[in-house]
Amino acid sequence: MPNSFADGKSTLVDVYGGDPVLQIDTIWKYLREGSDAKEPEGLKQGAILLAANQKPRLYRNFFTGVTARGIGVAYPEKVNLIWDAETMSLANAWQNSFIDASMHWVGRGQGRQSPRGDAVIDVDPATPFAILSGIDSQWPSQTGRELGYRFRGYRLAADGRPQFLYECGDYRITDSPDPAARDASGVKTVLHRTIEIDASGVDAGQQLYWQPAAGEIEVVESGYQIDGSYWTSVEGAECQLLNVDGKKTLRFPIEAGRVTKIRQTLRW
Repeated sequence: MPNSFADGKSTLVDVYGGDPVLQIDTIWKYLREGSDAKEPEGLKQGAILLAANQKPRLYRNFFTGVTARGIGVAYPEKVNLIWDAETMSLANAWQNSFIDASMHWVGRGQGRQSPRGDAVIDVDPATPFAILSGIDSQWPSQTGRELGYRFRGYRLAADGRPQFLYECGDYRITDSPDPAARDASGVKTVLHRTIEIDASGVDAGQQLYWQPAAGEIEVVESGYQIDGSYWTSVEGAECQLLNVDGKKTLRFPIEAGRVTKIRQTLRW
């Protein structure tokens, strides 16, 4: 076997800045996955690996764990996500490789494709906005489409980053994900998300709530730790941590008659 860390130095200077400690730790994490670990790239013959270049790349097809209206997005920062146009939600996000399109582009193209990369997190546990009678009311189990929400498509910014648009009653919502390469430590992946809710023409009797998380929620210095898998913080909204039907949930009421802009940051 070759000595990859001769004299305590790594031969791969472009991975984690050449830091041997981080590289060795990553190898152990991969080995601990056992049979659940994804195979290294290049082993599968006939793979069609999609990736972003200077601009994001969109891939609309059938994905595992989301509805048939999933929209995959790969970003140059090696952060990827699936936005679900049925639930009107940011379904999940992950790191590194995007999608192997060979399942859909070869032969009959049947089946649902899973993310090709790693560190997959589930972001929105359900449709993230709902009109409720009170902040502690039960969250609807139906998808946004079943609730009558209207998906208004997406538009691309000058740099190719998509902004997803939809309507919830008289509320007009724009969801704009925007990843960063890494956080200040250079280790954790960061995904910023700006959500703009235009409620300027809303009847005061319609009270909309935003639910950014539900499940195992722990208050930490930087915001909240969600299900032990990622951290989130919020600007522009003072979320309330509630216990609804035996489950913790974060919620925030949207004020009618104005435009509200929320910035959510996820780290994992």
